[in-house]
Amino acid sequence: MTIGKSIAILGILGACGVLRAQDQIRLDIEGGVAYQTRNTCAIPADSSKFSYRDLLGRGPFNYGRVTAIINDANNSGYRIVIAPLNISGVGKLPNKVQFSGTTFDPGIDTAGRYIFNNYRFTWWHKWKPIDGIDVRAGWTFFIRDANVSLAQSGKSASFYNLGPVPLYYILAEKHLTDRLRAEFEFDGLVAPEGGALDLGLALGYSLNPTTALKLRARYLDGGTGSGSAYSYATVNYLSLGLEFRW
Repeated sequence: MTIGKSIAILGILGACGVLRAQDQIRLDIEGGVAYQTRNTCAIPADSSKFSYRDLLGRGPFNYGRVTAIINDANNSGYRIVIAPLNISGVGKLPNKVQFSGTTFDPGIDTAGRYIFNNYRFTWWHKWKPIDGIDVRAGWTFFIRDANVSLAQSGKSASFYNLGPVPLYYILAEKHLTDRLRAEFEFDGLVAPEGGALDLGLALGYSLNPTTALKLRARYLDGGTGSGSAYSYATVNYLSLGLEFRW
């Protein structure tokens, strides 16, 4: 079990205690497909750049995400997100690549894997409604749990990275009808050494007072170009999920 997964499990356990005390929770479970439109990597940052998109294809790749939003008694609350992403396959490199101290040859079968699991803990505060739109804003503590690797016959190399990133957070919801509502979600921050941007748009249809069916599109973009790694990726998601409220 990785450190990131352990932190996520501890966060869920802590959230459960809050849930019992407040009895106010929203749980989103979503699953669908992911397409990589950009995924360029170099390990270390000043070595050969190559594209996981060109090596493994654009997709689709399966993905899933779980989000819990907890309300407290002060018009604010917390959010916990578990969002794994695992892109893998076999392709051929167009050029020779120096990756994490190993040379990989072009034109032969090469197994690649791009893992970008992320875990988020958010504190948010709910504003007064703006033109019928409910808005929550706050800060997200984002933990990236990433591992990239290449393998050819008789040789392989990988690079693991675990680290925190602070992000802004916004969630806006508007009821379009009694049963239908629109949702916009944002996590993001850009800095000179890199950044992250996660945008989500969703339509939710209430099946009953506690359950809704949700169709969602997501856009994830970010990376870093300094230090031990160069990695920039853009991934688009389309999912169907269920939302439960208590």
